[in-house]
Amino acid sequence: MFLTFLALEFLRYEAPENVDVSEKMVEDDSYMLVKTPKSKDDKSDVIVELPVGEREKNFTPVTVAFQDLHYWVPDPHNPKEQLELLKGINGFAVPGSITALMG
Repeated sequence: MFLTFLALEFLRYEAPENVDVSEKMVEDDSYMLVKTPKSKDDKSDVIVELPVGEREKNFTPVTVAFQDLHYWVPDPHNPKEQLELLKGINGFAVPGSITALMG
């Protein structure tokens, strides 16, 4: 019994097939330090102008109003139950503004 224990404990038949233990030599010349325009030593200012034409609006601005708005989500602790985040909210959103409904 003891010999079986030793054989099963210290003899491993499986071995990873994709192990590479040899170290690959990397030359330092293969890396280079790149300088961005902000880290350059010279102080030259370059202004690039891009022509931008008029764009056509692909939407019609609208005003949205809501009254007695309710919003439910599933309860993470009890999936059969629901949590009401928004309870009877009234409001409106006009074009050009950002409106956030927070519960």
